[in-house]
Amino acid sequence: MITLLGLRQQQLLTLLLQNKEGLTVEDLSKGLGITDNAVRQHLTALERDGISATVVNALSNALTGPTNFAAAGGLNATTGSFANYAAAIVSSVASKASQASAAFAAKSTAQSTYANSLSAESGVNLDEESARISALQNKYSAASELIQVVNTMFTSLINAIQAG
Repeated sequence: MITLLGLRQQQLLTLLLQNKEGLTVEDLSKGLGITDNAVRQHLTALERDGISATVVNALSNALTGPTNFAAAGGLNATTGSFANYAAAIVSSVASKASQASAAFAAKSTAQSTYANSLSAESGVNLDEESARISALQNKYSAASELIQVVNTMFTSLINAIQAG
């Protein structure tokens, strides 16, 4: 069972992952700034927890080796490492965000220009528009009630036909 790894064990695994050709205990002790004995103890603990050099190498190969990725999210199907694929995702998202930002800015400017032109040309009377909106709301309410009555009548008719 793998327990939570300590900081030194995480640093040790990071060094091992970064150096595929392998490191000696002495190299690891220099890289971590601890004694050879401490490195051996950490390695023993990692192996006890099921994290051996084989597992570390397999994980490294899985993360850095070629992997086939299907087309998704606007990205074409590709083969490469997880890091390269993640970089492609970030690049694609950044490009789309930049395009969306530019489109928003252009449309916002156009909308502002059109709104100013309309306002300058129309000279809208807010009192008249409020009265019109109120009248439309009343007509909408009446139409809604009429639709409900027709729906009720239609449902009753269907039920009567099915019962008879």
